[in-house]
Amino acid sequence: MPAFVAFVIVMVALVTVLSLRHTMRRHQRIAAVLESVSSSVGGRVQAGHWLTAMPVLHFRVRELAAWLELTSSGGKHPVLYTEITVKLSGVDVLPLRLAPEGFLTKVGKLLGLQDVEVGDKAFDAAFSIATSSPGPLMRFLSPSVRQMILRLRALGSGFEQLWIEVEGRRFFFRKHSWIEEEWQLRQFLETSVQIVEAYLETIGQRQLSPPDPERCPVCKDQLGERVQACRWCGVGHHAECLELNDGCGHCGSKAESSGGSSAKAEG
Repeated sequence: MPAFVAFVIVMVALVTVLSLRHTMRRHQRIAAVLESVSSSVGGRVQAGHWLTAMPVLHFRVRELAAWLELTSSGGKHPVLYTEITVKLSGVDVLPLRLAPEGFLTKVGKLLGLQDVEVGDKAFDAAFSIATSSPGPLMRFLSPSVRQMILRLRALGSGFEQLWIEVEGRRFFFRKHSWIEEEWQLRQFLETSVQIVEAYLETIGQRQLSPPDPERCPVCKDQLGERVQACRWCGVGHHAECLELNDGCGHCGSKAESSGGSSAKAEG
């Protein structure tokens, strides 16, 4: 029995080591792929830690903060997603939702639930579309934009499921599966940026006013002798405001601050 117990312990330890090694190597591989595609958008990779946090690619779309990350639903049988978020700070927003067409959405149509159709057979068959303003949405979903969205849907490892949402001042892409092939991830990134830019051209007008260098953009109170600056736009904040706001109150960046406080410039 002691020999059997020792064997079990050795096997458990071996499986654990191999699992951790696989996790570390996958983390390193994803970080390398993100580094490679980051040049497409002039972004930078936040490496994270192989055991606790996946790498995240931070970049900008017309001065709007954005990031690409690989996420998991967790649990015993996790669902994997590749996601891009763009913070629509200072932009007019038209809420919309494109979801995979499926059984529940088809039942909803039969029951009379609203579903916008654009008159494109392939596109309407692939997506259920909901919005509060069909007119502007139709201008946004031009033939070229529809083709780009269908290309995003086809990427990945056989999962033709894609969600696109605009709500709560964010533009959000979610693709079912982790896209780990460099060329596919680059296409996902570059095509998503083109779609957001098309949205900004037809729907959103940039309304970001110049910052007041004497006041915190979150609470609007006077800044003290020491301020904490956003890594992206350099605008100063109270450190607690930057933390409570979960990012910059001026450009909307969710990225970490530039690190530490800095003395406020005189004059």
